[in-house]
Amino acid sequence: MPVPVAPEPLADLASATGGDAYEAGSLDELSGAYRDIRRVAGSEDGERDVSAWFVGAGIVLLAVAGSLSLLWSQRLP
Repeated sequence: MPVPVAPEPLADLASATGGDAYEAGSLDELSGAYRDIRRVAGSEDGERDVSAWFVGAGIVLLAVAGSLSLLWSQRLP
């Protein structure tokens, strides 16, 4: 069941908060709105997944610890 949206209050809210209001009547317009949002969001600092850096650093530290253990006691732990 379609629910009508009042565009004026949304536009007022968007302008008061420094944002943009989008209205999409079709799937193509909605895709275009999401494209615009991604373009704007990509230009600013956003959330990024940095877990790969920590996993990589952990693997490197594990390799270094194993190498130092092998040099110290001539056997792996």
